Amino acid sequence: MKILSFLNVSNSQRISCDSGYIFQRLIAPQLVAAGHQFIFASPVTIDGISEPGYRHFPLSFGRHKYEVRFTFPWSVIERLISEEAPDVLWVNQPELAASLRALLSSMGSSARIASYLHYFPYELDPDGQSIAADPAMNLDGYSDLIILKFLSGAMASDIVLVHSAHAAALLKAGLKAFSLSTKARIKVIPPPLDPALIPARHTPFKDRSHLIYNHRLYTQYGTETLVKYLQSGLGINDHEVVIMDILGQRSLERRKLDTTVEQFRHALANIPGVRIDIGGNNRAYYGKVLANCKLSIAPFRRTCPWSMSVVDCLAAGLPVIAQNYAFFPEIIPQKCLHDGSYAQFSELCRQLTSDEILWRECSAAGRASVSHLTPEKIAARLAEAFQADTCVRNEVQASTAANCA
Repeated sequence: MKILSFLNVSNSQRISCDSGYIFQRLIAPQLVAAGHQFIFASPVTIDGISEPGYRHFPLSFGRHKYEVRFTFPWSVIERLISEEAPDVLWVNQPELAASLRALLSSMGSSARIASYLHYFPYELDPDGQSIAADPAMNLDGYSDLIILKFLSGAMASDIVLVHSAHAAALLKAGLKAFSLSTKARIKVIPPPLDPALIPARHTPFKDRSHLIYNHRLYTQYGTETLVKYLQSGLGINDHEVVIMDILGQRSLERRKLDTTVEQFRHALANIPGVRIDIGGNNRAYYGKVLANCKLSIAPFRRTCPWSMSVVDCLAAGLPVIAQNYAFFPEIIPQKCLHDGSYAQFSELCRQLTSDEILWRECSAAGRASVSHLTPEKIAARLAEAFQADTCVRNEVQASTAANCA
């Protein structure tokens, strides 16, 4: 099977901490080792792959989150598909999929489109049924245009891949909100864990004196709640809270699109016992930091579909405390979930930094919950999904579907 993978990322300067790139970096060697061909259309290549089944095609879709969602270099991609004749187009963000479907149709190509819904541009309302705009994707109030482009990608795909059961519910809620539907097969396949972050030797409980928050400092990640809770104090004065700021120093263009990151970073830096660390772009350094932390704080993101940073911590043996919503109950042990109140959150922090027996129990349960997410197993599941026959492509071809059954 020949797979042509498109990675339309906007922050190629800090590519090593981009979850979409990490996903591809972990999976591509496994697919190639299994005998598949992997063509990577991306601004950067994947280092360390020397097998002849891997090729890199330099392709950039833009410099920021809006440009990469609306750019489509038709003639360049048409030439690439003609030369490579792929069996599957793997789309990192589904906003490309509708244009790819039109291109494939014009070329007479039978290649299948597999879209991974890496980032949802909307959220579920508290009622769990209706949706609301994601603040990060609502420049000048145009969120509906981006949501519709996202949903059109799901409709244009043969296979839609989502991280979790919660992500599948998010997709269905979005389609329902606009009275749309998709004939694509929806498969829940989580991203893989990164084996390089699993320490060879686990640091003893008594030698761990840090908590870590290793998520993006955007509004939609619930950063305001994090700031409020840390300002109120956690009652664990002998532990430092490390904010692993993977965004680092952002470009002027990116700051213009969202100024809240710098505001949150400034607020966090001024809280006693909190330290900002911008070294997350170095994976080896990041792994060392995780190995010496005692506890991880999940994002306060009400409709979070998945978090590779949470998986990083669980795989490294850190208990992760999270609110009991979104995808978190699917992977985080019950004893580490709270109701969202400061009282429960701070009490969990206190217990897991002082009770070694409880900490060991939650650490072991967390490692077990992600043990099936190895790159080998996830690559095998992806290959199986890509190879499965697909009769229905989208609503427009619904009349053909009956003849394929």
